[in-house]
Amino acid sequence: MTIPLQLRDVTTNSIELLESPILQSPSGDIIYSLDVTSYGDNPINMSVIAFNASSGDDVSSIILSGTASVLGNVITFPNISNLLLNYLYKLQINFTILSTAQPFTRFLRIQCRDN
Repeated sequence: MTIPLQLRDVTTNSIELLESPILQSPSGDIIYSLDVTSYGDNPINMSVIAFNASSGDDVSSIILSGTASVLGNVITFPNISNLLLNYLYKLQINFTILSTAQPFTRFLRIQCRDN
């Protein structure tokens, strides 16, 4: 399942995605996507890194499978799974807009809860 996410208005200083925090069950296997058109065209150098929000530990190798990809102006995240119940995760989404060479970092919090 792919769930589209939204950036906050480019004029705000918020670096957290509009839907954050998102609830995801421990058994969930979800891929999120992000349309960056409001920031410019042709995102490059995309990466998604996952952290345990409490400890700050990088848990990318545990909960992310695959790599970030792009089609047009839409970044698709790696599959997110293997979350631990009641844990809070923080995804860091990095990308550069080719037309302006401007790098961006945005965040998404994911709370693991039973549905």
